Amino acid sequence: AQRYPKAEIYFHQDLDGVVSAIAMREYLEKYGIDVIASHVIQYGDKEFSVKKPSARGDVMPVLVDFAHGKPIFTIHTDHHDAQTGVEDAATQFKSARSNVETISGIISPSDIFPTGDVDLFRTVDSADFYRQGIKPEDVINFVFTLDKEKDIEKNKQAAGFALNKLILAYKNKPGFLEKLVTYSNPSIVSMFMKGKELANQMGFVGVEELQTNSEDYRERLKKFDKVEQKGKILVQYGIPSAFKPGSYDRYSSLEMYPDVEYFLMIWPMGLIQTSCN
Repeated sequence: AQRYPKAEIYFHQDLDGVVSAIAMREYLEKYGIDVIASHVIQYGDKEFSVKKPSARGDVMPVLVDFAHGKPIFTIHTDHHDAQTGVEDAATQFKSARSNVETISGIISPSDIFPTGDVDLFRTVDSADFYRQGIKPEDVINFVFTLDKEKDIEKNKQAAGFALNKLILAYKNKPGFLEKLVTYSNPSIVSMFMKGKELANQMGFVGVEELQTNSEDYRERLKKFDKVEQKGKILVQYGIPSAFKPGSYDRYSSLEMYPDVEYFLMIWPMGLIQTSCN
């Protein structure tokens, strides 16, 4: 804190990256370090197109939830099984199902996110749905409304899944995730409400339209002739039309074939994506 009065955070382009960045922001600000900006980083082209930060001035570059380390970062926290680019750095990486649980519950002297929130982030990042009795329709849902007949944790779970869908729908929209990191409080409900507000301010379609697009896609998928179950493997070539935001979700296919063990998605541009159900 004496060396760096300010910081910029670079975070991975998914739910755990966003909440890890919020947790790191809160942690640094407890020590008087002003977080002046946040930036998305993603594997592939976007990783190398990021303008290299400099740690020589008074702004500390920080990287969270990313498996490719860079010597330009002063702090790098992550939870993946393997790392690259950190051979010449002091390392103490902790393997965990999410990065936020380490920042919020172990590094920070007091919890930043509520425990129930962290449990949900961990579940989403590791796709630990089946063991907890979570159905595909729960994961796919964009819309969250408070259900007074359900307990707090069930409502929080529904809000968390809706938040994750919102992030997936808008993660490639310039500035959306960065603003979500900057202006959200460390809680699922705050993030979801802020995400809806930002989408409206930035001229994106609302969650109700996203949900309609998702349901329309699921109906088209039922008539799609390039998806077939072969034993315990589901093979799909391409997808029905999914130009409208919020349409495609890999869990839509698994919802139709719940007893398969693997989903082999073949994209026409030459990419094969394998998912374990």
